[in-house]
Amino acid sequence: MQAVRFSVRQLHSPRKSLCPPIPLLQAPKPRPFTHNSQLLLVVSPASPRPQLPFLHPASTEFRHRKQGGQWQLSRYLTTERKAKWKLNAWITTRTLVICVVATAFLGVAQYGVFQERLERDRPTPREWSSLTRWIYRDARGVDDPAWSVLAMGDPVVAGRRYKDCVRRLEDPEIDGQGVEKQDDMPIQLLGMGKMGLDIEAKSEPWRRGYHEVLMSLGRCAEALDTWVTDKNRLIVFPPAMVIGPNNPNPLPVPPGSPEAPREEDCRPAFAPPEDFYIKILTTKGFNARQRIEASNRLADFFVKKGRTQDADTMYKLALDIAKSGVPEGDAIIDKSGIISEKAKYVTNNILSAAKEFAAHKARSGDVDRALPVLLSILRARRQAPQGPEPDLKSAKDDSDFVTTFLWFIREKPYPPPPPSGDEPLRRTSASLCDDAEVMTLIGEILYATSPSSREKGLKWTRQAIADAELALNIGNMDDDQRAKCRNCMLAGRHNLEKMVQQLVRIEEERRAKHGGSTAAAGSGSWWWPWSGGKGKSSDQVLAELNQELLDNRHWLVRGERDAAADEYKAMRTKNPLSGTLLFST
Repeated sequence: MQAVRFSVRQLHSPRKSLCPPIPLLQAPKPRPFTHNSQLLLVVSPASPRPQLPFLHPASTEFRHRKQGGQWQLSRYLTTERKAKWKLNAWITTRTLVICVVATAFLGVAQYGVFQERLERDRPTPREWSSLTRWIYRDARGVDDPAWSVLAMGDPVVAGRRYKDCVRRLEDPEIDGQGVEKQDDMPIQLLGMGKMGLDIEAKSEPWRRGYHEVLMSLGRCAEALDTWVTDKNRLIVFPPAMVIGPNNPNPLPVPPGSPEAPREEDCRPAFAPPEDFYIKILTTKGFNARQRIEASNRLADFFVKKGRTQDADTMYKLALDIAKSGVPEGDAIIDKSGIISEKAKYVTNNILSAAKEFAAHKARSGDVDRALPVLLSILRARRQAPQGPEPDLKSAKDDSDFVTTFLWFIREKPYPPPPPSGDEPLRRTSASLCDDAEVMTLIGEILYATSPSSREKGLKWTRQAIADAELALNIGNMDDDQRAKCRNCMLAGRHNLEKMVQQLVRIEEERRAKHGGSTAAAGSGSWWWPWSGGKGKSSDQVLAELNQELLDNRHWLVRGERDAAADEYKAMRTKNPLSGTLLFST
């Protein structure tokens, strides 16, 4: 059977791939609006013609794939990228400007709040102009750490700002309306200083602020005494760094500081302190307390400089000013500073001037004149009549929104004037602290006078500590008075510690000299049997003394007080005290 043959048509593979095209294997098709034709971009790799990749960079996806040795180049600075960069630059600039402006406004607001807090804590006179008040607050903020926590303690900068404040206060066209010059100096003071002005026409807050500025200038002048200014560079240097014949071994300047000046190129950096203190003493319009403060401050400066004669003059001037404030000044206190026992009353000015005078005499070694003055001061304080307790109640603290808002928008009134110091003294619960201050000085003088008076000096010091502690516990005092009383107590404890250490050391040396014999050494020592201590250290004895003070604060009975006073009758000067009873029962 014949086979049937079928013709089979040969199947050929299709020329086109049946699979969909892979986009990764195909070159990107650029948009005609942003790219040139592909024919214009075809460059042979072997061609010497230079390529410009910054004009036509290849695509990132196509750069790594060659097709026939050609590169696909694309443009980088496209229209979309330019617009995006411009937008980013605008946003960055706007944000930066906003941040800078906001930071500046916040800084100004913070400084304004800081100035407002300073003004509310320590108000300035309302009669002063705003710029003068700002300069004064700025100067105090630089100079006084108690005024601001940001105080640098730079007397150079503070002194310049205080001078600007004084210049504005004395200028009739700014803040000095009604301030007049004086023709004659009211007080002849060794030909020193400058004559003050007549400010009686100004208000009390204005005069008080003017006094504070002058006192601050005197304090800056004391700090800059002997400092010099380079006339060429206007830089202030301490005298130890000046190069010249009067300073053969100058100190080196700190690293990074300007070079030290030469002596011939220097001038004083600041006016002498007596210029400002004498100006206060000769200004017409200040009360006795303000003038006594300036006189004592100038006297302390003269003591530091070794000008003892000028210091004596200033202390005596303070006594004269204190006596001039009362009608019967000469009957209350004599020229030697001793307050009369028959005085009907005393004033705070008389007591403060006499105390400073006695302290000066004690520092100078003239104990015979210092001790009677201190004893008369303590007696006058104890004999003063009892007065009412001061009212130290603070205003009610309301924390509601309305009160806080009103507190912020209202200007705090200027504080009332303090007492002038010419009022008769009245005792309060805080007077114990003033007594303790005087007793500390008496105890120190008695202890340092002679070995035979050390026991009495120690007892006076212990009683001073007890009175100071009692005043801190029961006294009605403000913060400043409490801080002063605490410092007095700490000073007494420091003196007591030094006394105990010295006495224990002396007793140990005495026992070592006698070979440790108690009979031989104890008979000549009042301290060792009285302290009860055989072989005790100074710390142990001091701890026992402190415990005794806590157990019995008023151990010094009347008989011992009388004996302590009678023992030193021989130390009186030609103006003796007619009566030595210092304490009232």
